[in-house]
Amino acid sequence: GTNAYNIPMVFKLSSDIALDNLNNAINSIVTRHEILRTLIKEDNEGNTYQVLKDTDKYPLEIIKRRVTNLSQLDSELTKEANHIYDLSNEYPIRISLYTLTNNTQDHSTYLSIVIHHIAFDGWSTDIFLKELQEYYRYYKNKSEGLEAKLNLANLVIQYKDFALWQRHYLTGPRLEKQINY
Repeated sequence: GTNAYNIPMVFKLSSDIALDNLNNAINSIVTRHEILRTLIKEDNEGNTYQVLKDTDKYPLEIIKRRVTNLSQLDSELTKEANHIYDLSNEYPIRISLYTLTNNTQDHSTYLSIVIHHIAFDGWSTDIFLKELQEYYRYYKNKSEGLEAKLNLANLVIQYKDFALWQRHYLTGPRLEKQINY
């Protein structure tokens, strides 16, 4: 019920960006990282559990909007950054593309990425951006008929594996020490 856990990022895109390649890159990241396509549900007893969604059946929707001036763009970006997530029914990531069209020939495009802290933190930013670049390069090369090879290591663990390790690690005396601190 709060926007306090939102991590917003906004980028002005180059005029030569291929939006189809960007879309494919973003969806590949969501497919690669289970936590970005996980819902948090609650049973009748109040216990929470995770539901991993299949991106083929439940693809990430990339919202596309047109704005006519910078004030309207700022308002839309602020609204998006303050989105209140319903993590039981929506992915913890929101992607929006804003095309600024005014009376001039300027048609700037802005990418808004808002990720809930339940799935993302400051350390994740560099990883996300590097993977976005790598996937974009891959899809660009592929669309141009060039050799397309991904330079990403296979993921041997997912976020849930780390969370489980942390839960087991923080027990007994170690947990008591942290609580006392």
